Amino acid sequence: MRQNTSSPRSNLPFQCFHTCTAPGTNHKTVVLYVRGANPRRLSCKLVSFPQHEPKRVEMLYIGSKSGIHRFTAKLTVDEGDNFQWYCFKISLLNSSSQTTDVVWYSSLGMSRECPLIHHCFAFELNASHPSWVKDLVLYEIFPDRFACSKDYFTIDADHYAADTPIHANVFEYKNLDEVHCGGDLDGTADMLPYLKDMGISGICLSPIFKAPSPKKLDTEDYDVIDPHFGGNGALKR
Repeated sequence: MRQNTSSPRSNLPFQCFHTCTAPGTNHKTVVLYVRGANPRRLSCKLVSFPQHEPKRVEMLYIGSKSGIHRFTAKLTVDEGDNFQWYCFKISLLNSSSQTTDVVWYSSLGMSRECPLIHHCFAFELNASHPSWVKDLVLYEIFPDRFACSKDYFTIDADHYAADTPIHANVFEYKNLDEVHCGGDLDGTADMLPYLKDMGISGICLSPIFKAPSPKKLDTEDYDVIDPHFGGNGALKR
């Protein structure tokens, strides 16, 4: 569970977590767990957006165990788009059933601020992805810092062995955001057996097209692999 910075954990009256929904036979049932408050003082609502407009459903309290209270509700999805969004609104009540506090629970964690729709929990009702994606173990690589075919990285004309641990304080006074460290795609290719031995079954590269910065977010040409990474030939290899 993560907390929003606007609502420190110490200021929240309870904690929440929930089971993830997913495409398939069980996608319509959402379960919310709340700890740290009397369940009789809680009013929990499931807020979904089947037509991009909020739809609030009162959640049903179905019991407690070890101080953790369980609430459940049906997620309205059949009338909406394939991509579904939802969050939770939990109200704390006093003895007169009046609301004294409201907490929202979204993908950002818990907050007293109502989340934007793109910060809500989300899933695809009918996933159209290839079947192998579900079991894919993906490893993201920033080529400039991952591996170098020269067996060393170059920073401010100094060489650092690629297979030797480097402590963070070595670069304490260097702005690495503006420095090309020498990693390339041939070095990444050399590491594929290592990644496979770790159980990795797919890789995702950060931008690799021609650009002046090390992170290549400022792409200049989507038809050319950056020369720092070995050019188009390195990608083919």
